[in-house]
Amino acid sequence: MKKLTLFAAMAISAISLGKGYIQDWTPKLPPWASIVYSCDKPVPYRLVAADDFTLDFELPVTNINWWGVVTTKEQLSRPYYIAIYKENGNCQPAWTSIIWSDCVKPYQAELAGEDCKGNRVWKFYSNVPIFNPLTLGPGHYWLQISESDKDSYKPGAVDFWWSSHQQFVKCPALQMDSLGNIFQPLIDPCNQKIDDLAFEIY
Repeated sequence: MKKLTLFAAMAISAISLGKGYIQDWTPKLPPWASIVYSCDKPVPYRLVAADDFTLDFELPVTNINWWGVVTTKEQLSRPYYIAIYKENGNCQPAWTSIIWSDCVKPYQAELAGEDCKGNRVWKFYSNVPIFNPLTLGPGHYWLQISESDKDSYKPGAVDFWWSSHQQFVKCPALQMDSLGNIFQPLIDPCNQKIDDLAFEIY
């Protein structure tokens, strides 16, 4: 994988205050595809998206929520592959250092608005499974949230896209394809600015 220049930025809309980390959807911003072949065999990745976050405290995580676009409402409650990685020191995930992963079904989805391409944007709510607990210490991490194609509404096609956040925080979000090619930063097709991805961890 090609090495990238280290990025740094701050945004007041990203919050890390001892109760979790919030980087919510910026209204009208579009989404990015994120899909693995299946939860059971996510590697090699098909086309996945990931974004970083930092914690200054220990956090027993109970909820991971995110914003996204789907092809049909039936996709809202399908399984999603979620993984958390260490930071590799070059503003990318350490892909071989997975801290935690699981296949999670959202327990709720709420309509959040419409993006610049006319797509309905949903907020997904999910719980960390009690049989696979997650506690994160202070540090720099990367979060991946991807559709499980095998379990999706239409296997073989993309049914989920992860919605965006601006301005980008710390490191810009990225995508990686099945050949290991990294696409970073993600340039918003609607306003030509750098996109991060929208999620909450608490």
